[in-house]
Amino acid sequence: MRFSGISFVKNEELSIEKNDDEQDVTAIKYVYFKNQWRLVITLYNGCRVYSENGSRLLTYIEVPENNTKFYGESGFDNYFMGITSITMKKGNEAICVGNSLGEVHFIENSKENYFSNAVAVKIKGETAVTSLASSKAYSLLFVGDALGHVHMFQFETLKDYKLLKTIDLENGSNPVNAMAMLEKSDASVDPLLVTADFVGRLKIFNMLTYSCLVEVYAHARTITALDTSSEELAVLSASEDTYLHVWKLSVEKNQKTKLNLVESYNCDDQMIMGAVISSTKPFDVAFLAYDSETIRVLNGVAL
Repeated sequence: MRFSGISFVKNEELSIEKNDDEQDVTAIKYVYFKNQWRLVITLYNGCRVYSENGSRLLTYIEVPENNTKFYGESGFDNYFMGITSITMKKGNEAICVGNSLGEVHFIENSKENYFSNAVAVKIKGETAVTSLASSKAYSLLFVGDALGHVHMFQFETLKDYKLLKTIDLENGSNPVNAMAMLEKSDASVDPLLVTADFVGRLKIFNMLTYSCLVEVYAHARTITALDTSSEELAVLSASEDTYLHVWKLSVEKNQKTKLNLVESYNCDDQMIMGAVISSTKPFDVAFLAYDSETIRVLNGVAL
């Protein structure tokens, strides 16, 4: 399998079964769900949810082969991509995965060993979902699409939700490549959504006012990975331009916001496809390059 994402959780080896059909992985992410970490992997025809160390396959979605809308003549005209989890206002929890039909599937675990899934959201026009993010405190789901829009939903329950806002990134109708939240536990800063796009630009939005606070042309080429450290207001971005950047967000009392570059690293002229920042200080940054089996780690990044 060629991984196009990377995630920190614990210092232990994973034991994931090989895909029988040898599909490429489109995304990989750890999500916190039902007080446990779950490893979620999206593929072309669905997704798989594993236990924390990857030893147990808990549930999966697989589009049936007779679904002519999903499968084209080439076999995989469509795909699954985008992973997050959400806690709804009524307390329901779900793992969320998107696909290129504009659908967001919610996977719920109502009983100990029983999982169910359903399409919770379908984007108008069936525009392909390219990335997902969520706010736990406000029960918000952010759906990024292939035309540069972010759709913001608020969920009471699985079937009781509303579309609050659709934000146009104004990036020439190019995809929203990645999104991540900055959400401090003490609520000293309003919840912020960080977006990364196809043209190498970072934007930071206040999710209470929907206003854009920061816009930075962070990379010369497509941003392929984005991660954040909410408590430290740190942002990590990586790109096909072979650079990895660590940023520090400063928010003044008048809510004036600046994004400052703290550290920059060049990956020996290799395109970076996945990157993540640890939650412990001093920070470590792990990343991987295209067509490489080596995970590299930068230790002790100071903010």
